[in-house]
Amino acid sequence: MPSQGSLYGAAAPPSGSFVNLGAADAGKRGGVNFHAQSIGFLVTPPLLMYTFMDIIFAFLSGTHMPLAIASAAACIAFALLFASIGRSHVKGPIYMFVSILCFIATVNGIMSGLSIQARFYAPYWNYKIRPVYTDVMATEPAAARADGGIINFANNAIVDTFRNGNMLSTRGNRFCVAPILDESQQTRAEFWAVGMDCCRGHIGFYCDDVQDVSAKTGAVIFDQESWFSQDPYGEYQTAVKQASARNGLEIPERPVLVRWVKDPATVTDSLWSDGTMHLATGIFFYAFISVVIGMALHASSSMIK
Repeated sequence: MPSQGSLYGAAAPPSGSFVNLGAADAGKRGGVNFHAQSIGFLVTPPLLMYTFMDIIFAFLSGTHMPLAIASAAACIAFALLFASIGRSHVKGPIYMFVSILCFIATVNGIMSGLSIQARFYAPYWNYKIRPVYTDVMATEPAAARADGGIINFANNAIVDTFRNGNMLSTRGNRFCVAPILDESQQTRAEFWAVGMDCCRGHIGFYCDDVQDVSAKTGAVIFDQESWFSQDPYGEYQTAVKQASARNGLEIPERPVLVRWVKDPATVTDSLWSDGTMHLATGIFFYAFISVVIGMALHASSSMIK
């Protein structure tokens, strides 16, 4: 009598072996999807939190700080939720990894957003909300225009590029200054044109549009002390004091510093575009770094299992 194996082909494996083979086949068929989903889980929540915090603090921290802080608290609570799930319901380190990455992403997003806000969006909105002065004489007291954002000078105002000054900072930047005068006053300078790395020695000053005779507008440089940006205002004031002493010019306690431009929109628009570019670039690089870290953590968690 033929054996059961010869009648039906190869001998049927034990039921336990059949189940194991099925699991192995499923692993082969679904392994790629499993790895992609695990890496996606490690990358997506932290990246979303970084992006959210970066945008919120870049746009809202200047005027709506309580709302920005509340948003940060919500992100931190979300990160703690992953940690709680990992401890109580799920075996393996992946939820703890996500919790830690979410917390780090929240902090990094806050720091990046505050830096972008201080460097770009804060001065942009200052220009939008501060008054615009027109037909301002170079001899007017600086204190009377200190609250301005844009100052349009009278036609007889000029930048005296021959009595300029500069100061080299410890970071290697050269802070350049030159007095704004007219034909009626040559011994006192209330307003100063400034720029960075746009002068040579004590005989050349070519910042912004100073060489354009039709330029008569000053975009005010604001005093913005912040832990998240390097404010050049103090260096400019020091350079003004040095230049005034060397050239025998009287100055007020706080001269008004401006960028001498033909069209102030070039200053304001560049602040907005540069801030947006930094925001988008930061998110892109954080996404790349998140993918690399997610793959590394996924590999390590697989070895732990």
